[in-house]
Amino acid sequence: MAVAYNVQTAVDAKHKLIIGCETTNEGDEGALTAMSLQAKEMLQVGELTVLADTGYHNGSEIVQCEKAHITTLVAPGASTNSSLKMHPDYYTENFSYDAEADTYSCPQGHLLSTSGKWHDKKRQNGSITHRFKKYRTAACATCAVKHLCTARAKGGREIERSEHQDAVERNNKRVRVRKEDYKKRQAIVEHPFGTIKRNWGYTFTLVRGKEKVDGEMALIFLCIISDVP
Repeated sequence: MAVAYNVQTAVDAKHKLIIGCETTNEGDEGALTAMSLQAKEMLQVGELTVLADTGYHNGSEIVQCEKAHITTLVAPGASTNSSLKMHPDYYTENFSYDAEADTYSCPQGHLLSTSGKWHDKKRQNGSITHRFKKYRTAACATCAVKHLCTARAKGGREIERSEHQDAVERNNKRVRVRKEDYKKRQAIVEHPFGTIKRNWGYTFTLVRGKEKVDGEMALIFLCIISDVP
C-alpha cells in the first residue's frame, strides 16, 4: 500500500538555506502560517515577508500571518465565478466594493446589498472553513444583460464576501505591485526539491509514519545545506 506525504520547506532568500521543514498528510492550503512562524523563529526576526504559490492562498492563513507581523505575497488562484456562460465583463472582480456602505456595485451601476447575516462555508466533511455574507440586488429582475451576468433562472446575481476578504485583497495587491519580488520564489524554494528528486533520484521515502519521515527528510535537507558551496 502506497502512503503519500506532503513535505513543506521554508528557505531563506539571503543565504538560500533551508531553515524549516515539516512532513504533513494534508494539502498546502493550511500550511502557510505554521511554516512562516517556523521560519520567523529560526531567523529570530520580529517581521518577515513570505513568498508562496497559489496552493497556499487561504484567507484564514493570510489573516493569521498578518496578526503575527508576517507580510504575505501568495499568488491568488484563478477567479471562481458561478457559471461558465458568464461574460468576463461580469466576473466578480469587476464588481466594486464600498467598505463604508458594505455594498457592491455591478458593471451596470446597480447596488448589491447584504442582510448582514453570516453564513458558514463548509468542507465536504462538514468542518467550517470561514464565514461569508451574500450580496444581491432586485435590479437583476429587469436588467437587460442578466444573461451575461448569471445563469440563475430564478433570482439574480449573488456575490459572496469572505470574512477574510480584506486581508486577501491586501495580499493580492502586494502580489500585483511587487511582481519582481514574487518572481524570486521559484529560484529560492524550488531548486532544493529539484536537486533531491532529479539529481539524487530521491523520489520516495524509505520509512513510514510522520515522525520517521520527518527525521528522514531532515537528514536529506541537511545534506542539501552541507552541499551548498
